[in-house]
Amino acid sequence: MPEQIKLLSNLDGRESLEDVEEQPSVSKREFDSLPEWSSDRASKGWLLRPQWLSLVGGFVAGAILVLAMIKLLSSQSQFDAAKKSGLLSLENLKKPEGFPIVGIVFFGRREFTDVLDCYLRQNLVRNGGYLDEVRFIVHTKNQGDVLWINDLVATEPAYRRVNVNGKYDKIYHEQMRDSNAMYIKIDDDVVFVDKHAIPRIVHGLIAHPEAFALSPYIINNSRTNWLSYHTGAIFPYLPENKTLGDQRTLTWRPSLLPEYPSNISIPDHYDHSAYPMHENHRWLPLPNTGLNLQKTPMRDATWLVFGTAWESWASAAQQHYSFFQNYEDSKLERYLLGTPEDGIWDMKYERYSINFLAIWGSTINSAKITAADELDLTVTNPQKLGMPLLIDSRAIISHFGYSSHSVNLSSTDVLDRYRALANEVSCPTDMQKVHFVDEPR
Repeated sequence: MPEQIKLLSNLDGRESLEDVEEQPSVSKREFDSLPEWSSDRASKGWLLRPQWLSLVGGFVAGAILVLAMIKLLSSQSQFDAAKKSGLLSLENLKKPEGFPIVGIVFFGRREFTDVLDCYLRQNLVRNGGYLDEVRFIVHTKNQGDVLWINDLVATEPAYRRVNVNGKYDKIYHEQMRDSNAMYIKIDDDVVFVDKHAIPRIVHGLIAHPEAFALSPYIINNSRTNWLSYHTGAIFPYLPENKTLGDQRTLTWRPSLLPEYPSNISIPDHYDHSAYPMHENHRWLPLPNTGLNLQKTPMRDATWLVFGTAWESWASAAQQHYSFFQNYEDSKLERYLLGTPEDGIWDMKYERYSINFLAIWGSTINSAKITAADELDLTVTNPQKLGMPLLIDSRAIISHFGYSSHSVNLSSTDVLDRYRALANEVSCPTDMQKVHFVDEPR
């Protein structure tokens, strides 16, 4: 870690009351209900009498005390709500000085990276973000993807294309070796990045020097699927038994979905071997009961790295739709682990998907990273150095899917929904994303 870090705010994950935006302590209606002393009364001099001066003075003092109490309670209420959610304001956090922060995107599929592009631009330094530079590590022979990334890089001065010959291990030791830099490793199918995710993992890694690396909470992850199921972040959804045809989903909001048809019989246990019944289909919500949840794919959530969540495209679809519901409900605290002030989950040297993580160049230089980079970055080197991988559960990102999901998950409208979400919360009006003609591939 660089020695010349200038911390401009609290970096231990705990913000003060001043970080919470203050609300008016009393409404206009309450102010309008206060007595208004007319000028004709004042002209008669009755307010100047000692007994009235004493009464008015007492009234004013009492009113000031009441208003102060209302303001205090209002601020405390907001603070308690924010503390409960684990998503306290980061408005006065500033990008640390003294070292560069570089995004490293492992690129190969344009239909996903096109959505990610909006979030990368949003997090560039010139847009008020933390990323000084983004390098796209091109690891594909698909000419459509190669031509597309060339065009994308030409549109943004902070973007760079880098070719890598060989396996992934070269990327780390050739492109992430500056000991004075912090790197944000990003998979190309990350399709949502919360606006506070990168600031949180940057400041979190600084605040936790004992960490080998720090990851956000990943939606659709073989570990966090089990955690989200048990923290109440998963809701009952099942695939619709008809296709949308050529129609593209233009909204991400699950509140606009119809309920799953009540006249269709639902087996007690979802069959994970089932293929999608239709291309371009939606998933529909069931009434949110424990019994209904038991009939959905996520009933079989496990803590295993290569368990149901890794194998089942249906579990992935349900995780994504549940995320859309949590996001629309403004309830991302359903994913919270650890304490609200910190939100840190220690992986205790267990394997974790590396779809998105922050790591120092100096840490990479002290490690041995092979083609088995996930195992090396989460288990082998952390154990050797005594530095565990940590997760900040207040930093949320979404990972579209594993290779075991890709074909079947692409038959859903999940990517269309993430594209619609990016267009709403991240993409500029002159850079709205649209469906690729040759998608899915």
